[in-house]
Amino acid sequence: MNRVVFAITTCFLVSTAQAYQFEVKGQYGESIDEPRGYEAEQTQASFVWWLEDVSTKNGPLAEAGFLSRTSSLAVNFGRVETEFEPPSALLPFFAAFAQETENDRYGGTFSWIHDSGWILRAQVARTETDQSPGSFGDVDGDEYGVNLGYYLTNSTTIEASYVQGDSEGGSRTQGTCPVLPLLFICIESSSIQFDTEVDTAALAVKHVGAVLGQDFAINFQYAYIDADTTTRSVLVRRDQFGNLQTIRSRLSSDISTDSLSAGLTWYVNRRLGLDLGYARLDADDGPDVDSYRVGGSWFVTENIYLGASIERTEVSLFTGQDDLDSATLKVGLRW
Repeated sequence: MNRVVFAITTCFLVSTAQAYQFEVKGQYGESIDEPRGYEAEQTQASFVWWLEDVSTKNGPLAEAGFLSRTSSLAVNFGRVETEFEPPSALLPFFAAFAQETENDRYGGTFSWIHDSGWILRAQVARTETDQSPGSFGDVDGDEYGVNLGYYLTNSTTIEASYVQGDSEGGSRTQGTCPVLPLLFICIESSSIQFDTEVDTAALAVKHVGAVLGQDFAINFQYAYIDADTTTRSVLVRRDQFGNLQTIRSRLSSDISTDSLSAGLTWYVNRRLGLDLGYARLDADDGPDVDSYRVGGSWFVTENIYLGASIERTEVSLFTGQDDLDSATLKVGLRW
């Protein structure tokens, strides 16, 4: 099965000719999977305030913030709206049902960089997901993280990070049963509640350098992700004699995942960069996911840039391979 995702990213960044201090970014995207009846719409907005002017004199314009070693404060908001209306042919096999989901995410990050080269980042995020209808109902989650890093050189960093997230959700259905059901069992009510804790530890390295007069940037990150979920369910039914019965169950699962990502950007000149990216997720008891990305960005002026990328994601399932194709366009402005 092939899926095609089209995303358009709009970033508004504003700057003087040689320095800037503020960035405002916006993003819009769509995803479509016609065979499965799946559609998604994504919007995102963020604001970045650099606590000091960011110089654009050193190296590629796209790496100005990294090379300037400037502290910053960022806030962001994102929304993903999905609709799933499976064709009737899929219903018996996948036990699928029509569903709409709306996911809102609010977040903020403070990055402090000392003159000595030490890096400290703190982040917080809130996620709210509404499903109508949905077997797991609404989901709310909070996320907190901290990074500690260091500039090994003026253009090389190493960072270790830890992010802890908690989410909880559930749903309840209420039925109407006769007091004395005849020869069958009737469901009075059912409820399901789950709690998930996700711990992520990561190590990342980035370097901006030059070979034979050509600038380049490379980055690598390894992350270990552990997700622990507890699901509780309660079923209240009335038997054929009219007696109420309560059935309770509790199920726990612990899934760990290794994540690798790497990227290489070659700067044709300080305004134009071409990049390649690869990422892999390897779950202990789940599918393996591989992503490949090709893209580029071009600063039309020091204040305006354009960018584009395409990406293919391959998911290895027990039923075969599932491919997801993505396209992204970017435009930006800064001051």
